[in-house]
Amino acid sequence: MQNIITGKLECTFFKNNEQIKQQEQTLLPFIKDPKRAVLFFTASVLAGYLGGYLTFALIDLVVGK
Repeated sequence: MQNIITGKLECTFFKNNEQIKQQEQTLLPFIKDPKRAVLFFTASVLAGYLGGYLTFALIDLVVGK
């Protein structure tokens, strides 16, 4: 694991101490820049917070005190 934020994983295959192939994968392939990954993560957290708050506000409005 090269970068936990982007989920970048690199795997190198060897045979008889010679490199045969190298592969790289990311959790979110459209986010290769760590800054964009942090922005995506922050936006996801804020969207989750806002969604939770609005759900609570709606339930409180319907149920009342």
